[in-house]
Amino acid sequence: MPRVRMRDRIPINENDFELLCLKLLRRRWECPQREQYGKRGEKQDGIDLLDLSGAEPLRAAQCRRYDENKSLPPAEIQAVVDQAKQFTPKLDFLAILTTAKVSTQADRKIVEINRAHSAKGLFRVELLNWERIQQLLDEFSDVRDDFYGGADTKQLTKIDERLADLQVAVKSEGAGSASDAHDAALDEAKVELERHEYQLAKLLLQRLRQKHWDALPFC
Repeated sequence: MPRVRMRDRIPINENDFELLCLKLLRRRWECPQREQYGKRGEKQDGIDLLDLSGAEPLRAAQCRRYDENKSLPPAEIQAVVDQAKQFTPKLDFLAILTTAKVSTQADRKIVEINRAHSAKGLFRVELLNWERIQQLLDEFSDVRDDFYGGADTKQLTKIDERLADLQVAVKSEGAGSASDAHDAALDEAKVELERHEYQLAKLLLQRLRQKHWDALPFC
């Protein structure tokens, strides 16, 4: 059975999303002195996160938490970039992190901006949507564990392996009402796992194992 692809919950508000982005970029850019820049309502020139170490290149980020069904239009990307041009000292790199949907038009806008900036000696721009942020959470699982809490990566791996074992057992049992019931129970456990209800998922699998497959180890 393929591994269960974990989909993390989008943070419930802008401050939490900004904090998650801060933790991720500290790890990705190996920059522990990256901090939240200014306060909401202050003039920030489109900057939410900034490296305060004084090191080069100078990296900054803008965080845009939207409903996941909302799109990020190219005009808004351009507006963020235009704001960042006003920032002093001069930036070398700007990351835009968003929970909004990103279209091919948005990706083309990033290419267009970076070509123009390269010719003018301006900062490079990167766009990270929620899918890409999810990939970073997979890469830096300690950030996920710290931000979301719950089971750590090793525990999730064990639960995932037990799901695979149980799926094989269901298939070997063959068709019938019992097999269908087992499939339904596995599906329920997978749903709870994807919702990050790790303890509940583990409980469901433990109950299923004890009832039907005592030979399968589970811890």
